Amino acid sequence: MSKSSYYYRPSGGKGGAKPSASTQMVWGDGQVTVSNESVLERIRELLKGDFVDYGTKRPAPNCNWTAT
Repeated sequence: MSKSSYYYRPSGGKGGAKPSASTQMVWGDGQVTVSNESVLERIRELLKGDFVDYGTKRPAPNCNWTAT
């Protein structure tokens, strides 16, 4: 067992990165910040159609964002 595992003391805080409020996307020659809510709305629009069963990987290329 390694020393770091043996002497590990949990900090008691919540681990990991804090949730973000926005997403960076490439738009033209630069980057644009888009709110996470607009990303979720667009994905829901794509998935609410009949017989849409893409899973989680395929909706991303179909989003066709408009910069706001």
